[in-house]
Amino acid sequence: MTRLKSIRKRLEREELKLKKATNKLTAVLMCFLLLFGIAYAALAAEIPLVPMVIMGKVVDQKGSAVNTGNLEVFIGDKYVTDAAVANGQVDISLDQANEDNLTPIDSSDIGKIISFKAVIDGKEYDADAEKEITFLDGGIEGLDSRLLITVNYTSGGSGGGGSGGQSATQAPASPTASPAAGTYAESVKVELSCSTAQAVIYFTADNTDPKTSSAKNEYKEPISISQDTVIKAVSLKDNLFSVVSVFDYKISHPGQQAIVLSDIQGHWAAAVIQKMAEQGVISGYEDKTFKPNNPISRAECAAIIDRALDLENGSNQDISGFSDAADIPVWAGYPVAAVVHAGLLKGYPGKEGKTVFMPQKQITRVELAAIMARVLSEKSVQQTGQKAQFKDSGNIPGWAAEAVDQTVRKGVITGYPDGSFKPGKNVTRAEAAAMIDRLLGSIK
Repeated sequence: MTRLKSIRKRLEREELKLKKATNKLTAVLMCFLLLFGIAYAALAAEIPLVPMVIMGKVVDQKGSAVNTGNLEVFIGDKYVTDAAVANGQVDISLDQANEDNLTPIDSSDIGKIISFKAVIDGKEYDADAEKEITFLDGGIEGLDSRLLITVNYTSGGSGGGGSGGQSATQAPASPTASPAAGTYAESVKVELSCSTAQAVIYFTADNTDPKTSSAKNEYKEPISISQDTVIKAVSLKDNLFSVVSVFDYKISHPGQQAIVLSDIQGHWAAAVIQKMAEQGVISGYEDKTFKPNNPISRAECAAIIDRALDLENGSNQDISGFSDAADIPVWAGYPVAAVVHAGLLKGYPGKEGKTVFMPQKQITRVELAAIMARVLSEKSVQQTGQKAQFKDSGNIPGWAAEAVDQTVRKGVITGYPDGSFKPGKNVTRAEAAAMIDRLLGSIK
């Protein structure tokens, strides 16, 4: 009996050991599965989506093949890409890695409905697929038989039906430019025209599409070109766009070619004006004068700063918030947008809570100091020298005091021989050229 009890106790001890070992193994296995799950999820997040291909047959309301135009492709509410229609066929690749996508594709798009719109001769039409399509991670729609996409359009006619004959409304002719695109030794003024009566011309100078870009402008007066510029222009009439015209202008500014400005000889800033004119940073007037002692306007200052710093292009959105945006001259539109986009020039409070830019307002010394201080701060230029002291320091507005001190310490702006700063004095064109030349020296 005693021996039986001893055997039973030994069995109980072995059973307890086995349970402990099983529990440890279970815990290790659970940890492994948890870590594997996390790693798999992280790995899955990094794996790019496999492109989805859609093969489509595109027809009009009568079932005839559509042989022109493009399909705009949407995933959910996102306009992702477009694809050309040719011979009644369209092949669409929804590829996450495609850099030409208008909006990015990611895993959040999986399962969203894909829809289309057709653009034919510059006009937009509804386009319906024969069945509902959702975005997949890989796969091909219409492999066995091409997906049928019907456009609310009649070939040779307008949308919503038609006689099937030639359209009564034709797209306008594309714009032409004078002088012709090419390389020029100095600034040119480009005139755009269209042979179609009453057509409106829109253009961009930032290489965006003038049909859809927020940076487009309606052409109203000649466009001044003083640096390499690509103008894209399109005509619009009766809600139909022409084919986009592209005009590529290059301004050579030959290093050996002296730019003659007839009224700077003997001026204290003649050398720096000449140097910056030959660098293409500043320019004179059509009569070959520079008018060095004339006050400089905010629009002129924006153009010089834009050229000097080679700023990133702005857009209409950057200046649309100004209630007087229409007062900004066409030649200054892009430079003003660029300096506003860069945060270098700001507006003034206007009536009824609005903001005004005041492009023709003359710029003061404290205002230019504030602009240049922002450039120095952006370029992380360290302050040096003694704190600026002027006999009229009390007249420097509090908002500009630090900017004046920073620019004076760097030698970008200097005081007058009598020890004054004259904060409210308007800056002349010669002074602006000298200050911006010293600014470039400081940041380089």
